[in-house]
Amino acid sequence: MVMDSGDLERLAEDMLTQRIITSDAYCAECGYNLRTLPGAGLCPECGSRYNTRPVIKSGIFYPHMIEFPIGDWSAGMLTMAAAVGFTYWGAKPLVPWSLIVAVVFLLLSVLYLRLAWRHTARFLHFRGIQRRADEDY
Repeated sequence: MVMDSGDLERLAEDMLTQRIITSDAYCAECGYNLRTLPGAGLCPECGSRYNTRPVIKSGIFYPHMIEFPIGDWSAGMLTMAAAVGFTYWGAKPLVPWSLIVAVVFLLLSVLYLRLAWRHTARFLHFRGIQRRADEDY
């Protein structure tokens, strides 16, 4: 009998649903403590799907994972400063390649700042979950 990856995935899911979560793991949507529940399933509080298998690890929030995205913000600010610098340098005597580099840095800064904004929203969401979890204890 030959098993393909789909069969192995289903076997792993079956084994995981029989395993119980023994440590504090919180739902990533509502902050419900999933201790004593099966390793994969639906949150009884909000109904969102979670999976604690180390390879997948989705829908799970651990309080030690909260970290402000300072690296994303600083990368966005540095690329924005580089875009401003190349624009200033290339505008006085018109230097086309400098303006092209400035546009590239401007696009990078927009992408970094968008990522930083999304990670900050996620950070604030997780801080709210942590506060609710702390109130339970």
